[in-house]
Amino acid sequence: MMKRRVLTVFAATALAAGVFVGAMLMGSAIEVEPEPSGTPGSDAIYFPWVPAGPESDDSTDDVDIVRPYYGSVTVQNLEGHRIDLYFTATDGYDAGDFGGWGATKLEPYEVMTLTTEDLGIDEPGGGAVVVGTKEGENTVPARIAAVQKQTSAIAPGDHAETSDSHEVVGGYTGLQDEQLGEQAVLPIVQINSNWNTMIRITNFSDEDEAEVQVQMNPAEGAGWSINLNREIGPGETESIDLLSLNPPAGWVGSATITADENVGAVAERFKDETNMLIMNVSQNPEFAGGTQSAPLVFDNWALWNTGISIADVSGASNDVTITYYDLDGETVGDEDFTVPANGMNFIYTPASLDDDDEENGDAGFVGSAVITSDGPIVGAVDEVKYFGDDPDTGHAMSYMVERHAAEAGESLAMPLVQRGDVDATGDTTGIQIFNPSDEDVVVALWYFDVDGDVFEDSPELISLGAKEGDTAYTMDETNMPAGFNGSAIIQVLAGDGSITAASNNVNYSVAHDGSSSYNLVRTTMAGPSLPDELIPAISIASEPEGDNEEATFELTAQLEDASGNPLLVAGVEIVFEIDEDGAVHAALFEAGEIADGDDTLSTTTDAMGQAFVDVIRDEPESEDDWLEDGFTATVTATIGETDIDADIELTWIEPEDTDL
Repeated sequence: MMKRRVLTVFAATALAAGVFVGAMLMGSAIEVEPEPSGTPGSDAIYFPWVPAGPESDDSTDDVDIVRPYYGSVTVQNLEGHRIDLYFTATDGYDAGDFGGWGATKLEPYEVMTLTTEDLGIDEPGGGAVVVGTKEGENTVPARIAAVQKQTSAIAPGDHAETSDSHEVVGGYTGLQDEQLGEQAVLPIVQINSNWNTMIRITNFSDEDEAEVQVQMNPAEGAGWSINLNREIGPGETESIDLLSLNPPAGWVGSATITADENVGAVAERFKDETNMLIMNVSQNPEFAGGTQSAPLVFDNWALWNTGISIADVSGASNDVTITYYDLDGETVGDEDFTVPANGMNFIYTPASLDDDDEENGDAGFVGSAVITSDGPIVGAVDEVKYFGDDPDTGHAMSYMVERHAAEAGESLAMPLVQRGDVDATGDTTGIQIFNPSDEDVVVALWYFDVDGDVFEDSPELISLGAKEGDTAYTMDETNMPAGFNGSAIIQVLAGDGSITAASNNVNYSVAHDGSSSYNLVRTTMAGPSLPDELIPAISIASEPEGDNEEATFELTAQLEDASGNPLLVAGVEIVFEIDEDGAVHAALFEAGEIADGDDTLSTTTDAMGQAFVDVIRDEPESEDDWLEDGFTATVTATIGETDIDADIELTWIEPEDTDL
């Protein structure tokens, strides 16, 4: 097992949600296609709902309501070059013409927070789209990540900051291209325990009206259910107040949405009597297969608890297993249950984990979970600080169960990273990183300020063994100033393992619920090159070139981590040094760059962390048949100005009997 760095678990951003009683829900069938294996990353991010101020009160008119809500969208440039960023409200937009959109430029890794005024969203709110393109070439995509953060009483600050002037906070990660579709699932909607749900559905077509069906799936497979038909105009948003539909008291369920245009949805779940807000974004059931994970779960950790909601989208009864792991990758509990066809079930962690065992005592649990199922599912992880006398009780947030894990050569991005004050007040971010696989993995965690400049202590290399977790908490970054605003990129550098991650953003100085949680955005490898001094090892392998009648060898230098796993880091300078018995062979290099007979070659690694050179044995001065002579050439590869190097001896015997 790989060594994991020392962890400091972030109590200030702890999450959880034990507010539900288990139920099984039935509903209408959804069509599920095989999961595609597309390249991760997106140049367009979609937001079904960004609130913009006053709106009519919902049906819970017997309590004081802390709305209206105001939203913002924070966008991160994932490219190492400047890009053009376009943004717009969906109501009345032209998806094919950026001329009517707002526009700005983002420097490499820069982040920008857009207000509803920037986006052109009118009261009470609506959908939004942000798109990145290569600077000056708006037909060439540029990768971005983006999240929504919303607050009540007043709008979020310039960098999505909150304060004691705000009352309630929520948010979610925007939808990438693959997550839009003609089907959408909200794993949990509810009115039980004095919660209510507002469902916001946006038609992302800019031309055609969408014929939409919304099926509310009831608890226990029987009882109240309803199928709603709505016509949603191009780019418009439909809001459905669940309580106004008059479900029976205590109703909890899921919602499935089908349409003839691409749609996305958000479920705003709020409890006005305690001023709490949870937000979930819809999931496309076409991407619901495979083993999934919950990177962060709690059981009585600083009074936080967790509920995991699972919705079946297979059309058949579905057996599900949730296995819980601590930060060291040790199994601490599991739960088996069945979700009925097109139904839903949820698990509350105190029902699955034992707080009273000798090892754990009453200290609580923080860790992760792996979710396996017989068929496709989607899920949400609710984290609520709901019980107890703690003055911070009354916080709630949620993220979606992770259906994809980032593997070597990929990255995870978080556009909103903040560090509060030394007394753990102010907006504070914790990112929980989890390896759900059975193999080792090595990642690099980078922080950037809002201008895209690398934080001075970045990057940090983190090694995770099977099922291990790691907590990256900004309050532990002693050189990060109070009030820091920025972003993060996690690069998967090595190993056959993978990672998922959830980010928590909490401000306990907010008047009521100051918590929001986000899924990180998966993309192809993004971020700067790993500094040479952080690369622990390099190896060189050799093969004869062709039939080798000219005594030519192709050499491969491979960056490696301390455990010998290949580091997939591009752009690292490699210098090949060849001794007097051999020389660089120019045949495979661009004419004019290098000549036969040189004894050095400087090149850089590719995306696989490899660099290549051809070496040929120098022809001896004598007239002897030199192809039959033995020779040895030592080749050394050096990384930058560091002392990391590797040697290999090339022994030539004769063409038909080559032996390295």
